Amino acid sequence: MPSFALVIDVVLDFGVHSMQRLREYGRPGDCLYLRVQVRSTWLRSFASQGHEGRAVHQHTQYRKNPEAVSRLNPEQYRVTQQDGTERPFANAYWDNHEPGIYVDVVSGEPLFASVDKYDSNSGWPSFTKPIARTNVVEREDSGHGMIRTEARSLNGNSHLGHVFNDGPPEKGGLRYCINSASLRFIHLDDLANAGYGEYRTLFTSDTDTSTMTGKETM
Repeated sequence: MPSFALVIDVVLDFGVHSMQRLREYGRPGDCLYLRVQVRSTWLRSFASQGHEGRAVHQHTQYRKNPEAVSRLNPEQYRVTQQDGTERPFANAYWDNHEPGIYVDVVSGEPLFASVDKYDSNSGWPSFTKPIARTNVVEREDSGHGMIRTEARSLNGNSHLGHVFNDGPPEKGGLRYCINSASLRFIHLDDLANAGYGEYRTLFTSDTDTSTMTGKETM
């Protein structure tokens, strides 16, 4: 979203009266005066681009706060705050095919878009990439006798799921396997009213929304 700024111009000016005084008295210091102009402009700021170069505006400071955590239901709390994993094929978004974006259930920061969602046959929502890579933090997870790459939200610090390298090769080869309990879905028609109107630019006619097949691992 554009931000408003004021620009102040300081101008050294020679007025008609001042030029007359310069001729009469030869005193430049008496004929110079400052004219201050104040004008407005709009400055547009952008968040980091996704790895395909998508520019998205940044207009909100997303953060984790106790009030947002207190509103989580038990399953959302277990997954996001205690690094849990929900049951496959028994969660809200694994088979959601509606257009829109998925945001962090705690902070509201935009994480994934339906245009990057595909059917991995895993029972969890799967994406080929985040909206912006900087919003998803990846770190090593050595729990449960395995070494995996965990995905967490940058500002909400919510446990989201894991990242695997068995995604569609033509889409980069990654599969972001995400818990529905970590997400809140905002339909394309509701983006503007929910404060995410700038993300409508992600939905273009040439976007490939075909589904692929992956492995059933979380």
